[in-house]
Amino acid sequence: MLLIVGAVLFLILSWSAPSPGDQFGFRGYDVLLAVSMVAVGPLLLFRRPDNPIGWLMTAAAVSTGFQAFT
Repeated sequence: MLLIVGAVLFLILSWSAPSPGDQFGFRGYDVLLAVSMVAVGPLLLFRRPDNPIGWLMTAAAVSTGFQAFT
């Protein structure tokens, strides 16, 4: 979650910078994806720790948060 907060901060600070023409999606889509995975992954993990989908979504949330931050 700290990575996502940092990514949102960098997104806000760089909002006026021109975006490259070959950018996929809209500006901030990776932050939105990370927030949605952080909301769902740990919820599944706490409710059913033996479910591999919760572990996969939590790992995807961490990696997407890292991607959004960098």
